[in-house]
Amino acid sequence: MSRIGRRILLTVLLSIALGATLFTLAQAQQQVLHRVPVEVVAPLVVGQPLAAQLDRKHGDELVVTAVADETEALGDLRRGRTKAVLVLDLATTTDALVVADTSSRALGDAIADRVKVLEEVAGRNVIVRHGEVTPTMGEIDATVIVAILAGLLFVLFISLQ
Repeated sequence: MSRIGRRILLTVLLSIALGATLFTLAQAQQQVLHRVPVEVVAPLVVGQPLAAQLDRKHGDELVVTAVADETEALGDLRRGRTKAVLVLDLATTTDALVVADTSSRALGDAIADRVKVLEEVAGRNVIVRHGEVTPTMGEIDATVIVAILAGLLFVLFISLQ
């Protein structure tokens, strides 16, 4: 391959990698949710209707299920099976939303925004606790993707010299 052909190929590959990196970073910052699992902890007679209401209101964004045991729900959060747990305190009007410590704080904020709207309509307050439970295998961070792309481009650049 001629020297000019290598430079054109390198320019095209760098442009593609830069575009993919920028797209990945932009997606990581958006509050777009798609079928994010959330668990509601309360006696099932209360939790199931609330979970169904959240599921109807945010059907494509959240998948909400009711659980009676807080320890079980927090275990699911720790294992990465769910992204947030809403713990209803029936003795007060304040509930706790525990959001997994994921790579994206925007994800936690987006979940909190969806839950807060419904809780406020019901006359309840929500305290959001970020990062209290760390999942064992978190999501792939946008930074990791950028680092992998940068490493591949570096190897490609060296191999074309």
